[in-house]
Amino acid sequence: MSKASSSSDEDARYVPSPIKKHKMGKAISEEVRIRIVNMYKSITMNEPSISVRQIRKQISDVLGVGERSIQTIITTYKETHKVVASKQKRKKKSFRDLFDEFAKNAVRRHVHSIWFRREIPTIDKIHQTVSADSLPSISRTNLFHLLKDLDFRYCKRSRNSAMAEKNEIFDWRRMYLENIKKYREEGRHIYFLDETWVNAGG
Repeated sequence: MSKASSSSDEDARYVPSPIKKHKMGKAISEEVRIRIVNMYKSITMNEPSISVRQIRKQISDVLGVGERSIQTIITTYKETHKVVASKQKRKKKSFRDLFDEFAKNAVRRHVHSIWFRREIPTIDKIHQTVSADSLPSISRTNLFHLLKDLDFRYCKRSRNSAMAEKNEIFDWRRMYLENIKKYREEGRHIYFLDETWVNAGG
């Protein structure tokens, strides 16, 4: 192999990788901010007559950060003499994130318990009961949306507004209770099977 080809292979091997552009909207880390400020100080020290625009361009080409962001960081440094890290906004959790399946079932039981007391489960009553329980805090409005997620529907009875389950679920439960009562009166043996056993051996 000739020296020329060997030299060419080495040049190809050590070609620097392209600069990775900083994603727009992503917070700039404190480490990158420090590098921007250090580069700014180094460039201005070595080239006092260079324009700010040229400085921004050089730093942007090296670090892959937008020129506008670089200008903001440099301006802040000039005013405060500090490298100020960006404040990342914490994403606020939705009530849907706070209420897992266990909490949702607890809310559902509270609605049923109000019905069983022969009371109308208004949103205010449900909210009061849920708030008294050891469940995540939830506003009245968000509770209304949560109940809709649980397939309850809003209905009116006289002047009172109540939360009720969908008709097919309500009818199925009523028919089930009527049949259980009938079978007990007839003295039948009632066996309760878990759904995982229904199709066993079938």
